[in-house]
Amino acid sequence: DAVYVIGGLVDHNKHKGLTHARAVAEGLRTVRLPIDEHMQMSQRRVLAVNHVFEIMLHFANSGDWKAAFLQALPQRRGAQARSARDEDRGVSAS
Repeated sequence: DAVYVIGGLVDHNKHKGLTHARAVAEGLRTVRLPIDEHMQMSQRRVLAVNHVFEIMLHFANSGDWKAAFLQALPQRRGAQARSARDEDRGVSAS
């Protein structure tokens, strides 16, 4: 089982990394969405809370990250699925 905390605090400016640091201090396992592994983004990868929730909902139903991202990310974000070849080689955005 896992607990997901979404949008606990916007970590920028003087609070940069605060949520992550607190989770680590509490001994909690932290992970990020595997966006780079499955998607090519034309914009930065900061997502709205509702998009993260929708991604998690689709993933919970399908078990497929790529499908979850494609269903939840708005087209204006310019997200495109990575090819299976890129995923196999571990290609990631810089």
